[in-house]
Amino acid sequence: MIRMRIRYSRSGQAAGLSFRDWSVVLHEALSRSDTPLARPEEKGRPRLTLGPPLGDGHTSRAEYLDIELDALISATELAVRLAPYWPTDSSILWLRRIPEASRHLRASFAAYWYTIRGEFSRDAAARFRQAESWPLLQQRKGRERTLDLKKSVPWLEVQPGEIIVKIRVRAEGMPKPEEIVQSVFQLGQDANSGFSIERTACEFLPIPYPRTQIMEWE
Repeated sequence: MIRMRIRYSRSGQAAGLSFRDWSVVLHEALSRSDTPLARPEEKGRPRLTLGPPLGDGHTSRAEYLDIELDALISATELAVRLAPYWPTDSSILWLRRIPEASRHLRASFAAYWYTIRGEFSRDAAARFRQAESWPLLQQRKGRERTLDLKKSVPWLEVQPGEIIVKIRVRAEGMPKPEEIVQSVFQLGQDANSGFSIERTACEFLPIPYPRTQIMEWE
């Protein structure tokens, strides 16, 4: 089976769709294109895997989609076939073939980078960087848990009119960009409505290559 990975952007109406609705849009676009998509059964839906959901109101330049093909075509040819059917307010940024040994897409991410536009205090950011720990109380599905933002946010930099944030993927859970802003800069939830949040990059875990078989000779 041939696996291809697509990086694309989302903005406008494309960014406003739920994960489920966006998945339907991509399935329809791929099904209509003249692409040799692998299907689990004849005339079934194509095999594709979307990256993590995009937060409400967020835009992105780092969305990912894995698809499986049953015939080999070049990345350039694939881009040509998809272009007429690709959703509006979204652009394909690159395509490439990935090794069969690659992790499942949703288990491949090590960290996410965000740009949050607005005016932020450099002093507050400095206090966060100098702190040994920074507890964040989260509520998820009616339950509470506490994360240490210092372990989850290894990079937070204030620049003119924006901040750059790196959020590490951890088994304990992840903070949302909005939660980081509220906690570090001591802002209320209503303040988030004035910010523009964009996912700008993703970091991937290394590809787990299979061990090399060692032959012993007598």
